[in-house]
Parts: sequence; structure tokens; C-alpha cells
Amino acid sequence: MATINNIPDLLRLLDENPEWVEELRRRLLSRELLELPERFAELAERFSELAERLAELAERFAELGERFSDLAALVTRKFDDNDRQFAAIRDDLTHIKGRYAMELIARSVVVIALEMGLSYAGEVTQFDLNAMLRANDTGDLPRNHIISFAKADLIFWARDAEDNLCYVAVEASFTADERDTRRALRNAEYLTRFTGLPARAVVASVKNDDRIKPEIDSGRVFWFELERADFFEAE
Repeated sequence: MATINNIPDLLRLLDENPEWVEELRRRLLSRELLELPERFAELAERFSELAERLAELAERFAELGERFSDLAALVTRKFDDNDRQFAAIRDDLTHIKGRYAMELIARSVVVIALEMGLSYAGEVTQFDLNAMLRANDTGDLPRNHIISFAKADLIFWARDAEDNLCYVAVEASFTADERDTRRALRNAEYLTRFTGLPARAVVASVKNDDRIKPEIDSGRVFWFELERADFFEAE
């Protein structure tokens, strides 16, 4: 029988008897350690399968992302189309309300004069305005201002308590804003320039933009309030 006196003797015997190595491994190592290579191989296979599934999921998510992008673009186009349609409807309603406001002031001209402490003396027609423009030098006036003056919503003559003649320039709208007040004031200024007579500016509306409140409070512009119910009955 071989005698083992040192480590080199043991290693030599193990080399000469490979079957002893496996037996020695089973004696020295726990079952967990012995099974570790097999388990590692199983885990590696599972990780490989998981990686494949993740790759498939990533591809599907990419496809879903493209579909969502297409859907988002479609929804955006629909919203844009709706916005344009609503804007067109809003513009139409604004135009309709503006036209109806002009009809209301034409029917309320005497009342407008009375509320201002004046007496109605007659309407100034577009033919009258055209005659004013032809009789005066307007070379220094912007063309759009001249056209705006000629298309004023309403201008009429009135007399004050001392029977002095004056003009009243009215701009009508459902909601009066800075544009309306500018036009009314500018038209009143042109009337005085062209005729030498005093003129007063009026905005006729259901409600007003807050930004024109100082003009009304100061008395530079008179506010004639239109009845909201008249507009909704018209609609």
C-alpha cells in the first residue's frame, strides 16, 4: 500500500487515481457547491430566455410607441380642426352680434340722445359723411381711418339744453373694447375737425372690456347699455 507522508505524495496519488478526486470532492464539498455549476447553467439559460422576452417586449413597446405617436398626431389634427371650426363659429357669432347691435342702436337713437341729456335732431348718413370728406383736406389722415369714419356704426345730430347743435358718434358691439372706444373718439374728433361743431363719443354694448373703464369713468366716452335679452332673443 502506498504511504502518504506529505502533500506531494497525496497529489501524486490523486493524479494516479482520478476517481479518487471525484470521491474526495464529494467528501469535502457540500451538495450546494457540487450542484452550483448545474444551477448556474440553468440560471444562464433562464437569463437568456428572459433577455429574449425583454427584447420582444422592447420591440412591442416600440411598435406601441409608434402607434401612440400616430394616434397623438391624429388627435392633435382633430383638435386643430375643431379649434378652427369653433373659431369660425365664434367669428360668425361675433359678426352676427355686431350687426344686431347696430340694428339695436338704430332703433334706440332717440333713447341714446335722451340718456345723454340731448334731444335727437337727425341722422347723419354715409352720403353726409362722404360730403364732409370731399369738402375737407384729409391728406394727413391714414386711409384706413378715413374708411372707418365713412363706415361709422351710427352718427347723428343732437341739441343740448341750450339748443346748441352737436354730433354724436356711436360704435356698437356686444362687448365694447379698446377698438370700439378708439373708433368712437376718432370719429368724434373728425366730426369736430370737419364741421367745427362739438361731437361726443359713445359706445353701445351689453358689457365692456375692463380696459375701457377709465375712458367711460372720465366721461370721454359715454356708455349706452344694450339689453342682453335682446341678443339672446335674436339668436
